[in-house]
Amino acid sequence: MAQVRGPHPEIAHPAEPQVSYGVMGPDSDKNRLDYMAAVSVSADAPVPEGMTRTVLPAGSYARFSFPLSGLGEGFCEIFQRALPESAYVQGPGPYFERYDEAFRPDDPNSAVEIWLPVQPKTVGG
Repeated sequence: MAQVRGPHPEIAHPAEPQVSYGVMGPDSDKNRLDYMAAVSVSADAPVPEGMTRTVLPAGSYARFSFPLSGLGEGFCEIFQRALPESAYVQGPGPYFERYDEAFRPDDPNSAVEIWLPVQPKTVGG
């Protein structure tokens, strides 16, 4: 029987075969946003040549969902309204987009999840 492989054939054993990620955060100088297209793999999976491994830390995340056509507005909603009005602040580490099995890049209404690390606001913060 042939092995069914996801959209990234160079990844031998993806943890979520039909799911991809966009991992982002500020670069070390905080002058720009770094973006990495990614798939989930187990901790012991080999990393193909030319690719890198990034570990997303365990912790608390706020999860949002927006249509593909509304991602820009979605990020504005998160950072300009939802997060400031909540009891949380952005936590350390990268945030990411998650494109699940139902995602269709040719459908502007296809849902994209945004996961943002959060931590409680401090007293008076």
